[in-house]
Amino acid sequence: MKSTLIVCTTTSSSAATARLAAPSSISCSASRSPSSSSKPTKASTRELLTDKIPVIQGDAKRHDVLLQAGIDRTRGICIVIDNDADNLYITVTSRSLNPKIKIITRAGQQRYANAIRSSGADEVIIPEYEGGLMTGRMIQKYYPIPLAIK
Repeated sequence: MKSTLIVCTTTSSSAATARLAAPSSISCSASRSPSSSSKPTKASTRELLTDKIPVIQGDAKRHDVLLQAGIDRTRGICIVIDNDADNLYITVTSRSLNPKIKIITRAGQQRYANAIRSSGADEVIIPEYEGGLMTGRMIQKYYPIPLAIK
């Protein structure tokens, strides 16, 4: 299977990320480490399979799981696990297994975002920060007052 994007996720909300990119022939690897607070649910796995999205259940921190997902021949990986240390490790591992890969990684805190970016991620998303920016834009749209936010 030639995948063009791998999505590493543990939560059903992050599975929505996989569904958005579905036309790109996605493999979805789930981290199942003891340090992760949320586990992939059978329901979210079933949902992805129903949408004909290939799913690989396993610990995405393991080289063999990433290789099974096609890390060595994929064009990109989106790492949206809710554990910054796992995301950092998967970023480093992904870069070492495929130096040309485009990596998008989620971070929960700015300090991890900096470390993840330094370790090889092309893009780092901090959902809480991005959500705050969107909320600020909506407030500005409906209540156009001069704000000191840039």
